[in-house]
Amino acid sequence: MLQQNFQNKNPYIINLLNKNSLFLAESICRADKNACIIIAGDIDPADSKQVTDAQNSGYLVTSESVLTVALKNLRSSKKVRFVLMHPEEEINLDQALKLTNMLRGKMYAEIYTVNTSKVSECLIDSIDKGSPDSEVPPIKLRRVNLVRNQVYLDILNNSIFENPVLEYNEKIICVLIAGLGQYGMEMLKAILWCAQMDGYVLRAHIIDKNPDIESVFYRHCPGIRQRGTQPKSGEDYYELNFHGGIDVNSIDFDDCVRSIASVSLAFVALGNENINLETAIRLRSLFSGIKIDNGEMPEHSRETKQNPRILTVIQHPEKASLIKENRLSNFKNEYYQLDCIGSASDMFSYENIFMPQLEAMALKSHLQLGSETDFNNYEYNRRSSMASVIHKKYRDMLMPDNETKDIVEHRRWNAYMRGTEGYSFGFIRDDLALRHPLLVKYDNLGRVEKDKDLNMNSDNISTIF
Repeated sequence: MLQQNFQNKNPYIINLLNKNSLFLAESICRADKNACIIIAGDIDPADSKQVTDAQNSGYLVTSESVLTVALKNLRSSKKVRFVLMHPEEEINLDQALKLTNMLRGKMYAEIYTVNTSKVSECLIDSIDKGSPDSEVPPIKLRRVNLVRNQVYLDILNNSIFENPVLEYNEKIICVLIAGLGQYGMEMLKAILWCAQMDGYVLRAHIIDKNPDIESVFYRHCPGIRQRGTQPKSGEDYYELNFHGGIDVNSIDFDDCVRSIASVSLAFVALGNENINLETAIRLRSLFSGIKIDNGEMPEHSRETKQNPRILTVIQHPEKASLIKENRLSNFKNEYYQLDCIGSASDMFSYENIFMPQLEAMALKSHLQLGSETDFNNYEYNRRSSMASVIHKKYRDMLMPDNETKDIVEHRRWNAYMRGTEGYSFGFIRDDLALRHPLLVKYDNLGRVEKDKDLNMNSDNISTIF
């Protein structure tokens, strides 16, 4: 099929036909002008419009499974990319493992599978992908966490350091997170490490309907609790404030927001996009009211960005477009100045699935410490290196000539390990137990480890992104 129809094209095989796969196909074709799209799998005969739309766009649609399509094209000399994005993630995982076993050593292939469970990470890391010394390159197998990718790309492209609150001699990054579900948890974990910077302190307020939300967070990140609440030189530091048992539709929510007052970033992720949008609009009203009560008149115009940034999760593409274009206003044409992530067109995009630029920079960073094989085989290495690269962008911008970059990098690594990876300090490293002896202040590191932190600052990458 591939050889007959797409001899001089770059094949992308998607295991599902729906609106999301059409968003992805369109995005792929914009990014890769030589792309050809094959949509394979269970095609609903009743949904003739989507089939017609796909065919009119030049895509090949077949009811054969991706496994059958792959078997028929084992001799293809082209690199073939498979995107497994079925809403039933077990189907994606099953197909990813079968494709890897089937194609290993026989086809130059990349497999991107949408899966979020820890089990899927372990299985994907463990499967044999082929030898780097063989004639056919090893299978490039990637687990795609759509939500985490969205959060990382947003933090990469939108600085959390732009609207600090001045307090004594420090700049406070005050973040309000409404809803600690999957989106809220990923955002909080990412901000923990991203905010580690000389002269800045992170102060996070987490509001959730669950009265036991603090325990939920510390179950994921016990090392954060172990870290303590007092700042230590050369250690990661953050101030976390949990406000559990608060419904966003209650007066308690309004009172809580007013008590926080000076916020740099508000993130709303409550699991329902209508509630998200209502809450985001309510927050803009509350923040504007606080300014008026303090004798400040907030600016309402298309040209002037209001503080704080209010970011919310909106899946509907048309709603998301309206918000991103800053066209959401009240009856006086006063703009709410909201932003959003999570729309289907963003989630299922070339950038969010493949993350080409960020992964390339992450590989370059990882090669200072390890091998390309370890980078490709283990998601832990890729995830860690991506976080390091994102943070380095801001280190280069905010600390261009600062001699403490290595200390700040260690602080970031501490926050990353405690937050994203869930590690705690242990006198002996045990990765099954999630214990690490280097979760200490910078001065307690040996010379070898200090040199590693220094090497992570060798290249200036702020102008690359």
